[in-house]
Amino acid sequence: MRRELRATATGKKAKEALLTENEFYDATGLEARQRKKYEKEGYIKPARISNGDRYYSVESVHLVKAMRKFADTGLPLVDAYQMAAAGVLQKKRVSSNGDSGQQGVIEPRQIKTHPTFEGLLPIDPALLKLITADMAANGYDDANPVVLGIWKGLDHPVLIDGYARRQAAIDAGIQQISCVVREFENSAAAMEYAMGKQARRRITNDAVRFRLIETYDSLMERGRRSEDSKELPTRVGNFMGRSASAHKTAAMVACNYKKVERARRILKDGTAQIKEDVRRGKLTINRAYNLIVKGAKDEAKKAREAKRRAAKLLLNDENLTRLQAIDGSLEDHINAAVETYLRRLGRKKGRMQSRAGGRPEAEFLC
Repeated sequence: MRRELRATATGKKAKEALLTENEFYDATGLEARQRKKYEKEGYIKPARISNGDRYYSVESVHLVKAMRKFADTGLPLVDAYQMAAAGVLQKKRVSSNGDSGQQGVIEPRQIKTHPTFEGLLPIDPALLKLITADMAANGYDDANPVVLGIWKGLDHPVLIDGYARRQAAIDAGIQQISCVVREFENSAAAMEYAMGKQARRRITNDAVRFRLIETYDSLMERGRRSEDSKELPTRVGNFMGRSASAHKTAAMVACNYKKVERARRILKDGTAQIKEDVRRGKLTINRAYNLIVKGAKDEAKKAREAKRRAAKLLLNDENLTRLQAIDGSLEDHINAAVETYLRRLGRKKGRMQSRAGGRPEAEFLC
Protein backbone atom coordinates (compact mmCIF):
# COMPACT_ATOMS: atom_id res chain seq x y z
CA MET A 1 0.00 0.00 0.00
CA ARG A 2 1.10 3.56 -0.65
CA ARG A 3 2.17 5.36 2.47
CA GLU A 4 1.23 9.05 2.60
CA LEU A 5 2.26 12.08 4.59
CA ARG A 6 -1.05 12.63 6.34
CA ALA A 7 -2.10 15.42 8.68
CA THR A 8 -2.16 14.16 12.24
CA ALA A 9 -4.57 16.73 13.63
CA THR A 10 -8.21 15.86 14.26
CA GLY A 11 -11.49 17.75 14.23
CA LYS A 12 -11.22 21.49 13.69
CA LYS A 13 -7.43 21.40 13.72
CA ALA A 14 -7.45 18.77 11.00
CA LYS A 15 -9.49 21.03 8.70
CA GLU A 16 -7.03 23.86 9.33
CA ALA A 17 -4.07 21.55 8.58
CA LEU A 18 -5.47 20.48 5.22
CA LEU A 19 -5.71 22.51 2.03
CA THR A 20 -8.46 22.48 -0.53
CA GLU A 21 -7.63 21.44 -4.09
CA ASN A 22 -7.38 25.05 -5.31
CA GLU A 23 -5.29 26.09 -2.31
CA PHE A 24 -2.97 23.16 -2.89
CA TYR A 25 -2.33 23.95 -6.55
CA ASP A 26 -1.93 27.67 -5.82
CA ALA A 27 0.63 26.87 -3.10
CA THR A 28 2.65 24.49 -5.27
CA GLY A 29 2.42 26.56 -8.46
CA LEU A 30 1.85 23.50 -10.61
CA GLU A 31 0.89 24.11 -14.21
CA ALA A 32 -1.96 22.12 -15.76
CA ARG A 33 0.46 19.90 -17.73
CA GLN A 34 2.56 19.14 -14.64
CA ARG A 35 -0.55 18.56 -12.57
CA LYS A 36 -1.84 15.91 -14.96
CA LYS A 37 1.54 14.18 -15.12
CA TYR A 38 1.99 14.14 -11.33
CA GLU A 39 -1.55 12.85 -10.78
CA LYS A 40 -1.31 10.20 -13.51
CA GLU A 41 1.96 8.81 -12.13
CA GLY A 42 0.75 8.91 -8.54
CA TYR A 43 2.99 11.63 -7.14
CA ILE A 44 -0.05 13.63 -6.03
CA LYS A 45 -2.77 12.05 -3.96
CA PRO A 46 -5.20 13.73 -1.53
CA ALA A 47 -4.88 13.11 2.19
CA ARG A 48 -8.67 13.03 2.54
CA ILE A 49 -11.74 13.06 0.30
CA SER A 50 -15.02 14.30 1.75
CA ASN A 51 -18.26 14.81 -0.21
CA GLY A 52 -16.29 14.68 -3.42
CA ASP A 53 -13.91 17.45 -2.32
CA ARG A 54 -10.20 16.73 -2.14
CA TYR A 55 -7.96 17.93 0.71
CA TYR A 56 -4.15 17.91 0.78
CA SER A 57 -1.72 18.00 3.69
CA VAL A 58 0.78 20.79 4.25
CA GLU A 59 3.59 18.23 4.05
CA SER A 60 2.48 17.32 0.52
CA VAL A 61 2.94 20.96 -0.50
CA HIS A 62 6.53 20.90 0.77
CA LEU A 63 7.04 17.57 -0.99
CA VAL A 64 5.89 18.84 -4.39
CA LYS A 65 7.86 22.09 -4.10
CA ALA A 66 11.07 20.27 -3.24
CA MET A 67 10.42 17.70 -5.94
CA ARG A 68 10.11 20.42 -8.59
CA LYS A 69 13.41 21.99 -7.49
CA PHE A 70 15.23 18.67 -7.82
CA ALA A 71 13.59 17.98 -11.18
CA ASP A 72 14.62 21.43 -12.47
CA THR A 73 18.29 20.41 -12.02
CA GLY A 74 17.79 17.60 -14.55
CA LEU A 75 17.31 14.80 -12.02
CA PRO A 76 14.88 12.10 -13.22
CA LEU A 77 11.41 12.63 -11.81
CA VAL A 78 11.38 9.38 -9.86
CA ASP A 79 14.64 10.29 -8.09
CA ALA A 80 13.58 13.89 -7.55
CA TYR A 81 10.49 12.55 -5.77
CA GLN A 82 12.56 10.22 -3.60
CA MET A 83 15.02 12.92 -2.54
CA ALA A 84 12.21 15.37 -1.82
CA ALA A 85 10.41 12.77 0.30
CA ALA A 86 13.55 12.05 2.30
CA GLY A 87 14.02 15.77 2.99
CA VAL A 88 10.41 16.24 4.15
CA LEU A 89 10.73 13.27 6.50
CA GLN A 90 13.95 14.66 7.93
CA LYS A 91 12.23 17.97 8.75
CA LYS A 92 9.24 16.09 10.13
CA ARG A 93 11.43 14.05 12.46
CA VAL A 94 13.31 17.10 13.74
CA SER A 95 10.10 19.05 14.41
CA SER A 96 8.51 16.08 16.19
CA ASN A 97 11.52 15.85 18.52
CA GLY A 98 10.96 19.44 19.61
CA ASP A 99 14.53 20.61 18.85
CA SER A 100 17.54 19.75 16.73
CA GLY A 101 19.76 18.74 19.65
CA GLN A 102 21.65 20.36 22.52
CA GLN A 103 23.47 23.47 21.37
CA GLY A 104 26.63 24.86 22.90
CA VAL A 105 30.28 25.71 22.33
CA ILE A 106 33.39 23.54 22.45
CA GLU A 107 37.15 23.85 22.07
CA PRO A 108 37.89 22.34 18.61
CA ARG A 109 40.90 20.35 19.83
CA GLN A 110 38.70 18.68 22.45
CA ILE A 111 36.27 17.30 19.88
CA LYS A 112 36.41 13.51 19.71
CA THR A 113 36.35 11.82 16.31
CA HIS A 114 35.10 8.39 15.23
CA PRO A 115 36.79 5.94 12.79
CA THR A 116 33.55 5.52 10.83
CA PHE A 117 33.49 9.20 9.89
CA GLU A 118 37.22 9.99 9.82
CA GLY A 119 38.48 10.24 6.28
CA LEU A 120 35.08 9.32 4.87
CA LEU A 121 34.89 12.65 3.06
CA PRO A 122 38.47 13.83 2.43
CA ILE A 123 39.09 17.51 3.11
CA ASP A 124 39.94 19.53 0.01
CA PRO A 125 43.22 21.36 0.82
CA ALA A 126 42.26 24.41 -1.28
CA LEU A 127 38.84 24.65 0.37
CA LEU A 128 40.42 24.23 3.81
CA LYS A 129 42.73 27.18 3.15
CA LEU A 130 39.79 29.37 2.17
CA ILE A 131 37.77 28.42 5.25
CA THR A 132 40.80 28.94 7.51
CA ALA A 133 41.48 32.38 6.05
CA ASP A 134 37.83 33.38 6.48
CA MET A 135 37.77 32.20 10.09
CA ALA A 136 41.04 34.00 10.87
CA ALA A 137 39.54 37.22 9.53
CA ASN A 138 35.92 36.95 10.64
CA GLY A 139 35.83 34.31 13.36
CA TYR A 140 33.70 31.19 13.43
CA ASP A 141 30.21 31.44 11.90
CA ASP A 142 27.85 30.27 14.66
CA ALA A 143 25.14 29.72 12.03
CA ASN A 144 27.05 26.60 10.91
CA PRO A 145 27.80 24.56 14.04
CA VAL A 146 29.63 21.27 13.87
CA VAL A 147 27.43 18.29 14.70
CA LEU A 148 28.37 15.75 17.35
CA GLY A 149 26.49 12.49 17.67
CA ILE A 150 26.06 9.98 20.42
CA TRP A 151 24.35 6.59 20.44
CA LYS A 152 24.22 3.49 22.57
CA GLY A 153 27.68 2.09 23.19
CA LEU A 154 29.52 5.43 23.09
CA ASP A 155 30.90 7.06 26.23
CA HIS A 156 31.05 10.53 24.71
CA PRO A 157 29.75 12.43 21.65
CA VAL A 158 31.83 12.18 18.47
CA LEU A 159 32.10 14.42 15.43
CA ILE A 160 29.88 13.28 12.56
CA ASP A 161 29.65 16.46 10.47
CA GLY A 162 32.07 19.38 10.25
CA TYR A 163 35.55 17.88 9.95
CA ALA A 164 36.74 20.67 7.62
CA ARG A 165 35.33 23.39 9.88
CA ARG A 166 36.94 21.78 12.94
CA GLN A 167 40.36 21.63 11.27
CA ALA A 168 40.04 25.17 9.93
CA ALA A 169 39.22 26.46 13.41
CA ILE A 170 42.29 24.69 14.82
CA ASP A 171 44.50 26.12 12.06
CA ALA A 172 43.07 29.61 12.59
CA GLY A 173 43.74 29.43 16.34
CA ILE A 174 40.07 29.76 17.32
CA GLN A 175 39.46 28.64 20.89
CA GLN A 176 35.71 27.96 20.81
CA ILE A 177 33.25 27.01 18.09
CA SER A 178 29.51 26.39 18.15
CA CYS A 179 28.30 22.79 18.19
CA VAL A 180 25.13 20.72 18.33
CA VAL A 181 24.89 17.34 20.04
CA ARG A 182 22.30 14.95 18.64
CA GLU A 183 21.23 11.53 19.88
CA PHE A 184 20.89 8.69 17.36
CA GLU A 185 19.57 5.15 17.51
CA ASN A 186 22.88 3.75 16.29
CA SER A 187 25.88 4.52 14.06
CA ALA A 188 23.85 3.74 10.92
CA ALA A 189 21.30 6.42 11.83
CA ALA A 190 24.14 8.88 12.44
CA MET A 191 25.56 8.01 9.03
CA GLU A 192 22.17 8.61 7.39
CA TYR A 193 22.07 12.07 8.95
CA ALA A 194 25.64 12.93 7.91
CA MET A 195 25.10 11.67 4.36
CA GLY A 196 21.95 13.76 4.01
CA LYS A 197 23.78 16.88 5.21
CA GLN A 198 26.61 16.34 2.75
CA ALA A 199 24.29 15.68 -0.19
CA ARG A 200 22.39 18.90 0.45
CA ARG A 201 25.57 20.93 1.03
CA ARG A 202 27.66 19.95 -1.97
CA ILE A 203 27.76 17.76 -5.06
CA THR A 204 29.99 14.77 -4.46
CA ASN A 205 31.91 12.73 -7.01
CA ASP A 206 31.77 8.98 -7.57
CA ALA A 207 34.75 8.31 -5.33
CA VAL A 208 33.03 9.99 -2.38
CA ARG A 209 29.68 8.42 -3.16
CA PHE A 210 31.28 4.97 -3.34
CA ARG A 211 32.92 5.38 0.07
CA LEU A 212 29.66 6.64 1.57
CA ILE A 213 27.68 3.71 0.16
CA GLU A 214 30.34 1.22 1.25
CA THR A 215 30.46 2.55 4.81
CA TYR A 216 26.71 2.95 5.17
CA ASP A 217 25.95 -0.55 3.90
CA SER A 218 28.52 -2.02 6.28
CA LEU A 219 26.72 -0.35 9.18
CA MET A 220 23.26 -1.53 8.26
CA GLU A 221 22.04 -4.75 9.75
CA ARG A 222 21.25 -7.39 7.16
CA GLY A 223 17.57 -7.14 6.22
CA ARG A 224 16.99 -4.14 8.51
CA ARG A 225 14.63 -1.36 7.45
CA SER A 226 14.85 1.86 9.43
CA GLU A 227 11.74 3.68 10.57
CA ASP A 228 12.43 6.42 8.04
CA SER A 229 12.57 3.86 5.25
CA LYS A 230 9.19 2.50 6.29
CA GLU A 231 7.70 6.01 6.29
CA LEU A 232 8.92 7.02 2.85
CA PRO A 233 5.89 7.63 0.62
CA THR A 234 5.55 5.32 -2.35
CA ARG A 235 3.91 6.48 -5.53
CA VAL A 236 1.36 4.38 -7.41
CA GLY A 237 3.03 1.45 -9.12
CA ASN A 238 5.45 0.93 -6.21
CA PHE A 239 8.62 1.97 -8.02
CA MET A 240 10.57 1.11 -4.88
CA GLY A 241 9.47 -2.50 -4.86
CA ARG A 242 12.60 -3.88 -6.55
CA SER A 243 15.19 -1.97 -4.54
CA ALA A 244 13.77 0.23 -1.82
CA SER A 245 17.07 0.54 0.03
CA ALA A 246 18.83 1.64 -3.16
CA HIS A 247 16.33 4.49 -3.60
CA LYS A 248 16.75 5.50 0.04
CA THR A 249 20.54 5.46 -0.15
CA ALA A 250 20.47 7.31 -3.49
CA ALA A 251 18.49 10.11 -1.86
CA MET A 252 21.16 10.47 0.81
CA VAL A 253 24.14 10.57 -1.58
CA ALA A 254 22.37 12.63 -4.27
CA CYS A 255 22.49 10.27 -7.23
CA ASN A 256 20.32 7.92 -9.26
CA TYR A 257 19.32 4.68 -7.51
CA LYS A 258 20.84 2.69 -10.38
CA LYS A 259 24.25 4.06 -9.44
CA VAL A 260 23.76 2.75 -5.90
CA GLU A 261 22.89 -0.70 -7.24
CA ARG A 262 25.99 -0.62 -9.46
CA ALA A 263 28.17 0.42 -6.53
CA ARG A 264 26.83 -2.51 -4.54
CA ARG A 265 27.61 -4.85 -7.45
CA ILE A 266 31.20 -3.55 -7.42
CA LEU A 267 31.45 -4.15 -3.67
CA LYS A 268 30.10 -7.67 -4.11
CA ASP A 269 31.87 -8.89 -7.27
CA GLY A 270 34.68 -6.43 -7.95
CA THR A 271 38.34 -7.25 -7.44
CA ALA A 272 40.30 -5.50 -4.70
CA GLN A 273 42.05 -3.41 -7.36
CA ILE A 274 38.81 -2.25 -8.99
CA LYS A 275 37.34 -1.26 -5.61
CA GLU A 276 40.47 0.70 -4.71
CA ASP A 277 40.49 2.44 -8.11
CA VAL A 278 36.89 3.60 -7.54
CA ARG A 279 37.69 4.82 -4.03
CA ARG A 280 40.61 6.86 -5.38
CA GLY A 281 38.64 8.24 -8.31
CA LYS A 282 40.65 6.41 -10.98
CA LEU A 283 37.48 4.66 -12.13
CA THR A 284 33.90 5.93 -12.14
CA ILE A 285 31.20 3.69 -10.73
CA ASN A 286 29.73 3.11 -14.18
CA ARG A 287 33.11 2.26 -15.72
CA ALA A 288 33.97 -0.18 -12.93
CA TYR A 289 30.53 -1.75 -13.17
CA ASN A 290 30.90 -2.24 -16.93
CA LEU A 291 34.28 -3.91 -16.42
CA ILE A 292 32.76 -6.34 -13.94
CA VAL A 293 29.79 -7.09 -16.19
CA LYS A 294 32.09 -7.64 -19.17
CA GLY A 295 34.34 -9.91 -17.12
CA ALA A 296 31.35 -11.90 -15.90
CA LYS A 297 30.08 -12.27 -19.47
CA ASP A 298 33.50 -13.43 -20.69
CA GLU A 299 33.75 -15.99 -17.90
CA ALA A 300 30.24 -17.22 -18.59
CA LYS A 301 31.05 -17.50 -22.29
CA LYS A 302 34.18 -19.52 -21.56
CA ALA A 303 32.25 -21.79 -19.22
CA ARG A 304 29.51 -22.32 -21.81
CA GLU A 305 32.10 -23.05 -24.50
CA ALA A 306 33.91 -25.56 -22.30
CA LYS A 307 30.64 -27.18 -21.40
CA ARG A 308 29.60 -27.28 -25.05
CA ARG A 309 32.83 -28.94 -26.06
CA ALA A 310 32.62 -31.44 -23.26
CA ALA A 311 29.00 -32.22 -24.06
CA LYS A 312 29.74 -32.56 -27.77
CA LEU A 313 32.60 -34.98 -27.15
CA LEU A 314 30.67 -36.79 -24.41
CA LEU A 315 33.63 -36.70 -22.04
CA ASN A 316 33.11 -37.17 -18.34
CA ASP A 317 34.60 -34.63 -15.93
CA GLU A 318 37.43 -36.91 -14.84
CA ASN A 319 38.70 -37.61 -18.35
CA LEU A 320 38.32 -33.98 -19.37
CA THR A 321 40.36 -32.86 -16.36
CA ARG A 322 43.10 -35.42 -17.05
CA LEU A 323 43.37 -34.37 -20.69
CA GLN A 324 43.49 -30.68 -19.80
CA ALA A 325 46.38 -31.39 -17.42
CA ILE A 326 48.53 -32.76 -20.30
CA ASP A 327 50.66 -30.35 -22.33
CA GLY A 328 49.32 -29.62 -25.77
CA SER A 329 45.99 -28.92 -27.38
CA LEU A 330 42.94 -30.62 -25.95
CA GLU A 331 41.62 -31.17 -29.46
CA ASP A 332 44.88 -32.85 -30.55
CA HIS A 333 44.77 -35.26 -27.61
CA ILE A 334 41.15 -36.16 -28.33
CA ASN A 335 41.75 -36.64 -32.07
CA ALA A 336 44.76 -38.88 -31.38
CA ALA A 337 42.68 -40.97 -28.99
CA VAL A 338 39.85 -41.24 -31.53
CA GLU A 339 42.26 -42.31 -34.29
CA THR A 340 43.74 -45.02 -32.07
CA TYR A 341 40.28 -46.23 -31.22
CA LEU A 342 39.22 -46.29 -34.87
CA ARG A 343 42.32 -48.29 -35.86
CA ARG A 344 41.53 -50.79 -33.15
CA LEU A 345 37.99 -51.11 -34.42
CA GLY A 346 39.36 -51.60 -37.95
CA ARG A 347 41.64 -54.39 -36.85
CA LYS A 348 38.86 -56.07 -34.93
CA LYS A 349 36.54 -55.87 -37.91
CA GLY A 350 39.26 -57.27 -40.19
CA ARG A 351 39.81 -60.28 -37.96
CA MET A 352 36.09 -60.97 -37.87
CA GLN A 353 35.86 -60.81 -41.66
CA SER A 354 38.95 -63.02 -42.03
CA ARG A 355 37.42 -65.73 -39.92
CA ALA A 356 34.14 -65.52 -41.79
CA GLY A 357 35.77 -65.69 -45.29
CA GLY A 358 38.53 -68.16 -44.49
CA ARG A 359 41.21 -65.75 -45.72
CA PRO A 360 44.47 -65.36 -43.81
CA GLU A 361 44.48 -62.36 -41.44
CA ALA A 362 47.80 -61.11 -42.86
CA GLU A 363 46.29 -60.93 -46.36
CA PHE A 364 43.44 -58.71 -45.13
CA LEU A 365 45.72 -56.35 -43.26
CA CYS A 366 47.91 -55.89 -46.31
